Amino acid sequence: MNTLRTNKDVLRSLVLGIIILVIFVCLAVADIRLDNSADASYGSGAYDYDFSREWTSEETGDIVNIEDVKFSEADGEKEFVFYKTLPELTGKEHFCLQSKNMSFKVVEKKFASSYTAFEFDGRGSGIGGNASGNHIHTMQLYKSDTDNTFYLILKPIYKSSAVFNVRIQDPDSYTRACIRATLPSFLSSVIMIVAAISVFIMATFLDGEVNKRIYMSLAIVVVLVGLMSLLDSHFIEYVMGKSDLVHTINYFTLMLAAFPFLMFSDAVTIKPHKNLSGYAWLAVIGMMAFQAFMNYSHIADFHNMTVLTNLMTILSGVIVGARLIEDWKFRKDNDLHIEDSGVTYGLAILSVCGVLDSLRYLGFYSIHGLRDNTLLIRVGLLFFVFGILFNIYNEVVNSNKRANAAGVYMEMAYTDPLTGIPNRGAFEGMEKEMSMQREHLLSLGKPFDDEILISSFDLNGLKQVNDGLGHAMGDEYIKSAGAALLSSFSSVGNVFRVGGDEFSVLMFGRDVEKQYLNSLNRLFELEEAYNKNNADNSVNMQFAYGHSVWKYGDDRTLAQVEVDADNAMYEKKRQMKEQAAANIEF
Repeated sequence: MNTLRTNKDVLRSLVLGIIILVIFVCLAVADIRLDNSADASYGSGAYDYDFSREWTSEETGDIVNIEDVKFSEADGEKEFVFYKTLPELTGKEHFCLQSKNMSFKVVEKKFASSYTAFEFDGRGSGIGGNASGNHIHTMQLYKSDTDNTFYLILKPIYKSSAVFNVRIQDPDSYTRACIRATLPSFLSSVIMIVAAISVFIMATFLDGEVNKRIYMSLAIVVVLVGLMSLLDSHFIEYVMGKSDLVHTINYFTLMLAAFPFLMFSDAVTIKPHKNLSGYAWLAVIGMMAFQAFMNYSHIADFHNMTVLTNLMTILSGVIVGARLIEDWKFRKDNDLHIEDSGVTYGLAILSVCGVLDSLRYLGFYSIHGLRDNTLLIRVGLLFFVFGILFNIYNEVVNSNKRANAAGVYMEMAYTDPLTGIPNRGAFEGMEKEMSMQREHLLSLGKPFDDEILISSFDLNGLKQVNDGLGHAMGDEYIKSAGAALLSSFSSVGNVFRVGGDEFSVLMFGRDVEKQYLNSLNRLFELEEAYNKNNADNSVNMQFAYGHSVWKYGDDRTLAQVEVDADNAMYEKKRQMKEQAAANIEF
């Protein structure tokens, strides 16, 4: 059942991954045709001046910091006008600023004349709705602009639209500073993604489907959140100049966040919900389809629907928290101790951080000067991932120790100490495993060509060797017989010592009887070679043998097939005795 659940979750994750890839390719193709990159000019100079303060609002006359302006109305049409006098200039400076989903133009006025010096349309190209993302802008200033009245006319697309980092500076230094400021969040996101890939690879070495499911689902969580944080760092936007594309991919990534969180919570709890991952997957797919339809039908754009996405993220965080509390209570009530508390606590921290970042994005609270929408979740996740890597390391080390110890005892329990061949217990275990495999194939209701062959061997003359040459020679006789069987049949099946002088062979596959008969001829050759090399022995090596084959349509159980193989062996033994008696009489 755990394997089936794991396969379903892996399939759902693969489907989501394919969806992300298709979305990325489609948006990349569309973005090539709709190139709406920001205008930029380049100059030189070392002048650096903070130009964000002491702007005058034309509407109210208030003196404001342009970066702190909030917009109660935003539709891309209403204008908000602010003005300020330019300082003394040398002609080497540039007016520099960053914008977020903002249309604006710069008008310079001197005496009675005015002209538009710079204009930018902040509306998106359409692939991501009206949002165009973040842009860096620079505009050349001249010495003759000194003391001009500088008008900044803003047309916010959304209430969250903004201009920030407004400076008078040389453009190269400004652009480098903007990109450099995004590097910490970008690099931390890359580290998270690399760590997640490491988690996924390391999980393949863990024992048990449950452990693999836990850590593989963790890796999906980290990759998705890492990708979301990487895109939200704006590094790619600024370096590639593809703000529309990056912004839109970020929308879809945000929509996907609920599924891996819920899937992971389902994996780490003792009592997983039967359909939780399925419901989350359907909700995510439904949300993506709904928002894509609304956006590309021009009914509402992605940005305006982020409230739905964030509400789904908050709801998933609440569900995760409730399930973790329920799981903790269940463990406490039943006095259970499972070594995944670090994982559980980490998931709880991630959920809280996700909810806090979503609430901040929705405007329920704010942190002055902080424009990074995924800072809290990235910080929490970064510590969590390294804790998980350490946890997996311990799990692998402890698992190897347990496996080594268990392997020694297992080998002792299921191996014949004299010959080193698997014993009767190993034979019964493999017979049971083959029986289950056969039942599974039969349950599919389709004919198949695989066959099961059981062969029984009885080593003749062991009593005579023990009585005439001693038990030490008898042991050597048994070891030689076992080696001959292994040499003959190990390449096509499994050899077992099931009694004192009894051996069995199990084979599974197609045309097993043909392979069996070829291996039997090889055994005859080894018998002959042994007897020739040990001509002084009073007893020649000789096996009585018999086999029975199960094929599709056969109503016998494998236990009955084994009985039939034994009967065939006893019949062969009877014939060999009669032949020996006839030879003596002759």
